Amino acid sequence: MGSRERRVDTYQLYGINDIGVKRRNRRTLEVKVRRTLGAHLNLGYGLEGRIEEWTRWTPDEDEGTWQSADKGWVGVHKVVHTRTFAPTGKQLALPTREPARSDIGCDIEVVAINALKSDTWSLSLEAYGPTVERRAALETSWSALQMHSPLPEAFAFMFDRACGYPEWLRLVT
Repeated sequence: MGSRERRVDTYQLYGINDIGVKRRNRRTLEVKVRRTLGAHLNLGYGLEGRIEEWTRWTPDEDEGTWQSADKGWVGVHKVVHTRTFAPTGKQLALPTREPARSDIGCDIEVVAINALKSDTWSLSLEAYGPTVERRAALETSWSALQMHSPLPEAFAFMFDRACGYPEWLRLVT
């Protein structure tokens, strides 16, 4: 189960780790702002990072004040593999991507990336639901993924840092 999506997102290069501006599939504009950089989460396999909370906003096209004419854009080609889990660890059929989900769960994405003549990978665990339930959703979903799809021993070597796309693009450009 799960989904596979191929797309090209274009990111505006602000050079700020806490703000990301992109056009999903070169069309829909999304602005993301990191609200918190919280506690550490250790997933095993040498994978660990801090829990981040981001707010997503999709402005109307005529609200162009977010843009900076002097900042360049870069295309990021992605093949996104997503699996979604309930707090019980049961894998779910993928829900629609609504910004305000009322249920609890976690999307786990492994993304093959090609950008700036470089191939790399991204791993994301995106918990949703009430804030107090999210850490448990992250941990339960990760355990369920490992139970349903054991990871290869070299899995962690595909990932060398924990950061969002804005920070990663700042580091590689």
